Amino acid sequence: NYLKPIATLFVTIGLIFFLLRRKYYMSILFLIFGLMMYAFGAHKTDFILLLLSGLIYFFYNENLKNYLVHGFIGVNIIIIICDNLFSANIFKIELVGFYVRTIYAPNLLSYNYYDYFNTNGFLYLREHFQHWFDSSISRDSLSSYLIGAHYFGDPKMASNNGLIGTDFAQFGWMSLLIFPLLRVVFFKLYDGASKGLNQKLLIINSIMFGFAFINSALFTTLISGGWLIMCLLFYVMPRQQSNQCKF
Repeated sequence: NYLKPIATLFVTIGLIFFLLRRKYYMSILFLIFGLMMYAFGAHKTDFILLLLSGLIYFFYNENLKNYLVHGFIGVNIIIIICDNLFSANIFKIELVGFYVRTIYAPNLLSYNYYDYFNTNGFLYLREHFQHWFDSSISRDSLSSYLIGAHYFGDPKMASNNGLIGTDFAQFGWMSLLIFPLLRVVFFKLYDGASKGLNQKLLIINSIMFGFAFINSALFTTLISGGWLIMCLLFYVMPRQQSNQCKF
C-alpha cells in the first residue's frame, strides 16, 4: 500500500513522457502496466488517470489554460443538473461522488477536525513521526479513524482531510501559519525541478497531487504519496531541447 501511490505516479508520468517523445512501444508498455494495476487493485483512480493522460496528450494545448476556470465551473453546473434531473444510476453516482469528495467533504471534515481537536488537544505531529518510536500508536487511534468514529459512528471509516483539517489538528491555529509556508517551500522545489518540462506532464501531475493534497496530510503526500520522488524524477528528466539528463 505504501508503494501504490508511487507506482501510479511512475506509470502515469511514464506514459505521458514516452508519448511526448513518440516512443510508442514504451507508451504501450506503460499503458499495460496501468491497466494491470487497475485490474489487480480495482482502484478507479488508476483507470481515470490513464484516461486523462490520453485526453491531455491528444487534446491539450497552451490556449486551453485560459479556459480551465470556465471548464471547472461548467463541470460543476453539469453535475448539479445531473443530480437534479436524472434518477439514480452509475453515471450519476460517480459524478455526484466526485463532486462531494472534492468540494463538500473536505469542508465538512475540516470543521470536524477543528471541532474535535480544539476540544481534545492537538497532535503535535505525533502521527507523522512519533509512531516510528511509539508502538502504542495503533490504527484505531489515528485521527482519521477517530473522526470517523466520533462524527459518523463508524470506527472503521478513515476520514482523511489534508488541506485544513489535518493541519489544524497538529498545532491548532499556529498550523494555519506553519503549513502554508511549508507548502510554499515545497512548491518552489517543484517549480525548480520541473522547469523546462512539457506542460502536458505538469498538467497530469497537478491533477494527481491536487487530489493527494485534498485527501492526505502534508507529510504523507510528500513521502508516501511520492511528491519528493516526483521532484527528483522531474529534475533528472530530459528536457525538450536536450536528450541528456542532468546527471
